[in-house]
Amino acid sequence: MNIQKFKADLALVFDDDTKTIVYKNYLDYTIWGFILLSTVEIFLSTYKNISEQYGGILNFIDLITTVFFTVEVSLRIWTIDLLEPKYKGFLGRVRYCLSFYGLIDFISTYSYYIGFFFTIPVSALKAMRVARLLRIFRFMRSFRLLTAALANKGKEMLVSLQFLVIITIILSFVLFFAENEAQPEVYSDGLTPVLWAFMQYIGDPGGFGDYPPVTFVGRIIACIIGVLGIAIFAVPAGLIGSGFTDEIEKEDKKEKNEINAKRILSGFWYTKNTETALFAVPRYLRMPWLQTRLGLSQAQIIEAVAHSPILRLKDLGTAQPNSEPVVSELIVETFPVNRPYGCCIDRGSNITIVATTSATEPSNGNFCFYLALLGGFN
Repeated sequence: MNIQKFKADLALVFDDDTKTIVYKNYLDYTIWGFILLSTVEIFLSTYKNISEQYGGILNFIDLITTVFFTVEVSLRIWTIDLLEPKYKGFLGRVRYCLSFYGLIDFISTYSYYIGFFFTIPVSALKAMRVARLLRIFRFMRSFRLLTAALANKGKEMLVSLQFLVIITIILSFVLFFAENEAQPEVYSDGLTPVLWAFMQYIGDPGGFGDYPPVTFVGRIIACIIGVLGIAIFAVPAGLIGSGFTDEIEKEDKKEKNEINAKRILSGFWYTKNTETALFAVPRYLRMPWLQTRLGLSQAQIIEAVAHSPILRLKDLGTAQPNSEPVVSELIVETFPVNRPYGCCIDRGSNITIVATTSATEPSNGNFCFYLALLGGFN
């Protein structure tokens, strides 16, 4: 097998999309299986009686899974430049290893070999290898939705957090002036009430709650801080829930647009020309014809076309040759794309001919196509 073809196939396997069927997804299933097998092995090794009785088998499973993940992660790093161009080259791969999933891959896999050079407790190495269970998140739709929801609602959460912090600091200073006279040995400076207030939000692990306010104003402040303690969790939870709902709606809308785009593409099949009685692929499809044929509204068609990288909307007056009568009508065109500017036939030449006006002047596009074909150019 050609090495570049093999690398491209591996890149599709490692694209974290289980709908990409390469090698019948056997490799994806194998990766999941080894992740679960490794986790079960580490879990069973925590039982002393099982470890003593089946230690040899557990060590063998540990060795096999480590070798498998060493090969898998190394190949993933090798092919990452095909999935993400920003990780191209040596420094790009270093950046990948410092990303969230890249760091999990690196730590959970190569930590096994660190023990050969440094004295590290076995429990620490085991804990690092447990991190590979997080790799399952990259295949989970729910985790991707949650991550997107956090990213989309990040500004709102930051604003709410800033508001709560400012209000808490103001209340803390009011608490200081109210309690300083009653408990001068406890509330001796402005830092103590600030720490006391913030500790209430996280369950007071430092023991600051042992010095509650005793004045009437102080107790009122404590009640307000208690309410804010509920808000500090309720507001972000509400924002995340709203963002999660929005992302689910976006995913559903995206799936519907993909289905509608495929239905539109099915219309670009061989049809019989009424004038010549010959079968040919239509240059474009009229909007009324699509609405009638597919049962879609114009808004649904426009959304599907905007979603598809190989469909586009045009005015018929700019899509047909100037020799034909100009009629202003919305149509849908399709075109292959493998470059940011359109479609390129790669013939391995150092010369590439680009026809920038072929969309409105088909003769120029045909001329450039055959010129490149005769000359062996891209």
